[in-house]
Amino acid sequence: YESSFNIDYHTIKKLKYQILFLAIPCVLFSSCLTGLVIKLFESSFNWESAFLLGSILSATDPIAVINILKTLGVSHKLLILIEGESLLNDGTAYFLFVILEHAIEGHLTFEFVVGKFCLLTFGGLAVGLFLGFIFNEIIKRIFNNEDVELSLSIISCYITFYISEKLLGCSGILSIVAHGLYISYTRQTGFSPNLTKTLEHIWSF
Repeated sequence: YESSFNIDYHTIKKLKYQILFLAIPCVLFSSCLTGLVIKLFESSFNWESAFLLGSILSATDPIAVINILKTLGVSHKLLILIEGESLLNDGTAYFLFVILEHAIEGHLTFEFVVGKFCLLTFGGLAVGLFLGFIFNEIIKRIFNNEDVELSLSIISCYITFYISEKLLGCSGILSIVAHGLYISYTRQTGFSPNLTKTLEHIWSF
C-alpha cells in the first residue's frame, strides 16, 4: 500500500504498458524459468511442485534496490517503472500459485482458470477502487482532524484486504494496489492539506 499510495500517479499512467509487460509476461516467464531450474537440480520435485515454488520465488521486492537507485540519482521514470512493476507482480505470482495449486490437486479446468482470473484480477481491482472511493468520500467530510484521518487511512487498508481476500475471494493484493492508487490520485482533495506529508512519512515507515 505504501508504494501505491506514495507513487506518482501521472507517471505510472504514462508507463502503464511497460509496467504491465514487466508484471505479467515477464513474471510468468521468470516463474517458468525458476521452476525449470528447480526441476533440473532437484529431481525429487515433480513438475507441478517445481513450478509452484517458481511462482513463489519469482515475485521480487525491490525496496532495497529502489533505495540504492535513489541515492545514485537515477531518472524518476526508471524508479517509477521498477516500483510500478512491483505493485503488480505479486498479483501475477499469486494467480499462478492458485492455478498450480489446483493443478496439483487435480481439479484444474479451463472454466476454473478463466473464472479465477476474472475474480482475482477484475474483482480485486473493482473492490479496491470501490472501497478507495468510499473511504475517500468519508475522509473528505472530515476537516483538520488529523487523528481521525490518520486512523481511517490505516484502517481502510486492513478493511479493504479483509473484504476482498476473505469475504469475496478476490485478490487482496490487487485490491490494496487499486485502493492506494485511487488515494494517490485523489488525496489532494481528500485529506487535509497539512496532513499529506505526515501520511507520506507514516506509510514510508
